[in-house]
Amino acid sequence: EAEPLYLRALSIREETLGPDHPDTASSLNNLAGLYRAMGRDREALGLLRRGLASQTRLATRMFAGLGSRQRDQFAQTFEGGLDWAIGFCADATADAPGTRHLALETLLARKGWLLSAELAQGRAARRSADPATANLQKRLRAVRDELAMIAFATPPPEQIEHFRARRAKLEQEQSDLE
Repeated sequence: EAEPLYLRALSIREETLGPDHPDTASSLNNLAGLYRAMGRDREALGLLRRGLASQTRLATRMFAGLGSRQRDQFAQTFEGGLDWAIGFCADATADAPGTRHLALETLLARKGWLLSAELAQGRAARRSADPATANLQKRLRAVRDELAMIAFATPPPEQIEHFRARRAKLEQEQSDLE
């Protein structure tokens, strides 16, 4: 009974928010949880892989550029899903090969996000002595902050195109500034 509702929610979120939005990843994890409860581990694992890949793409784009408060908020957004994914992978039966590898990969990715962010902040601190560089870094932080807000937002249907256009413009500005 729940499966069609989960599938519909996933479809709506993928269409409106895109494949790399935290809410889309949450829908993937929810459906994976349902499939696991139904004993459909292979299907659950496939959805789990998609959700983790989505989270990794988003984290790669966003994590290093966030301030510590935003980084903590970002990490908390995925924390429950990552813990569930690791637990699923660690407990999976022989019916789902590769799950232990996925659990390890997920743990290492999480640690990589944290390390990358720390390294980026250290480099930024060293470069901020130059006033021109400091101004560019300030603008880059502002762009990244706005991108982070957009990444976590769930826009009303009538504003989806505006959000997509704004995100594309900010991503281009971020690329130019970097």
